[in-house]
Amino acid sequence: MKNKEVFTTGEVAKICKVSQLTIIRRFDEGKLKGFKVPYSRARRIPLEYLIVFMKHNGIPLRYLVRFMEEKGIPPEYLTDFMREHKIPVVWLEPERLEIQDSPEQKPASLRA
Repeated sequence: MKNKEVFTTGEVAKICKVSQLTIIRRFDEGKLKGFKVPYSRARRIPLEYLIVFMKHNGIPLRYLVRFMEEKGIPPEYLTDFMREHKIPVVWLEPERLEIQDSPEQKPASLRA
């Protein structure tokens, strides 16, 4: 896979380490921007909105980097995408990408 610019709610939930229902609620509340697939209940979240959502909710962008690496997308794709869309690349915090997270760790702003 060469790139990934649009995500399903399931993929976003996996990236953000929350339930799919939480992502759907945030989408429906307008806290996560995206679009609905015509003639469907499916929702899609463009990469630029996902990055901003993660940053504003304290979700480490290294989760996104890991997800993209699992899909065979090199980290350089994300930095290039961020530069192209004028998103601060410093948000990636490269020195923190190697930090291991505990599996139960969730962003405080998304805890129910």
